[in-house]
Amino acid sequence: MNNIWKKWWFWAILVVLFIIGSVTGNNDDEQQAQPASKPVQEEKGDTQEKQQETTDKQQQTKKDTEQQPPTKTFLTKDEFNKRFKLDPNEKQYENGKFQLKDGSIINADYLVYGESNIFSSASTIFYQGKLVHLQVETDKSLEEILKGLGITTTKDTKVETQNWGDTFVHDITLDKTFDESNIAVFPNEQN
Repeated sequence: MNNIWKKWWFWAILVVLFIIGSVTGNNDDEQQAQPASKPVQEEKGDTQEKQQETTDKQQQTKKDTEQQPPTKTFLTKDEFNKRFKLDPNEKQYENGKFQLKDGSIINADYLVYGESNIFSSASTIFYQGKLVHLQVETDKSLEEILKGLGITTTKDTKVETQNWGDTFVHDITLDKTFDESNIAVFPNEQN
């Protein structure tokens, strides 16, 4: 086997492979070598039909976009307040004081919202104008809540769901600093 290149069948296989390679080779060379074809002139009727189809598709896309709220990874406090009403029966903590487990203090808004079309109540934390934690009591699934809010989860999002019969409690942490396990004292628990 040391002198395999001296065997006739070795050279025959090599020639066959070379021929197959040249026949099935790179077709890009052929495509590049061919001249570009001239555009075919369409009749006016065809052009108008295609323009109408394009317009119809654009309008349908616009309708679909309007029906589906845009999804993003966070909501601002202003966006949330435009869609949901604060619960007048609950004390609200604007710029509330959170004591973290490491002893540090962070000020953030700790707000409670009343009944809406997607939840019966919601406790929220907004830090630097962004929603960083949300706990909702609802009869809807997590997917329905996220869709209703118009947000998507990321790899950093922590979600815990408890089911109490027909009621779900979805605890959604968007910033790990405000995970309940990292907070020692909430604003409503301050002396």
